[in-house]
Amino acid sequence: MMRHGAGRRLGRSVAAVLLTAGMIMPLAGCVPQGRAVGDTQDSADAVAHDGVDRHDLYVGVVGGSKPGDDDVNRRLVEAMDQGDLNPVFLASNGDAGGQQKAVADLLERNVKVIVIVADRATGWEEALGEARQAGIPVVLADSTITPDDQTLYAARFHLLTDGSAGNASGNAADKAEGETYYIADALANIVDDVPHGKVMNVRLVPQWS
Repeated sequence: MMRHGAGRRLGRSVAAVLLTAGMIMPLAGCVPQGRAVGDTQDSADAVAHDGVDRHDLYVGVVGGSKPGDDDVNRRLVEAMDQGDLNPVFLASNGDAGGQQKAVADLLERNVKVIVIVADRATGWEEALGEARQAGIPVVLADSTITPDDQTLYAARFHLLTDGSAGNASGNAADKAEGETYYIADALANIVDDVPHGKVMNVRLVPQWS
């Protein structure tokens, strides 16, 4: 026969386990099964809800340090500002692992989405995996990152200097098929789980004149 004291201790232990499970479940719910966070391509799977107000949409930007990236970094941040978003820019300065550390820093700042202009094509699995576990969508901007696991990024942006042809690096052949977006619309669609392509054409021009 179980004594009253032991019964109370068991009851407290069970309650603690249930409380811990309740705390973990919402975190696990942030990570969708079989697709990236923010990667919504089928309207049937989209959940109707109020979107994040543009002015409250904080965007982490991990800048690149390759030749020509200064202009891309500047255009990205300016286009986000013009779209009424709140960009939080971090530069890697070419340090080994600096961009991955920047991703970790942005996760601490509670941004809603992270955009990366990658210096290197490899070594990203851990950093992108941490963003996924945190429930933060990742966008690869004109990026050479090619992770085998496509659940690690929500979309790949081809950055267009205008609305017609050519990307921010001047390579018209890289223009993606399909719809073209202003950057504020593209990022809002990703954060709000609005259906979008895995590859998106994104204008780096003012959204409102």
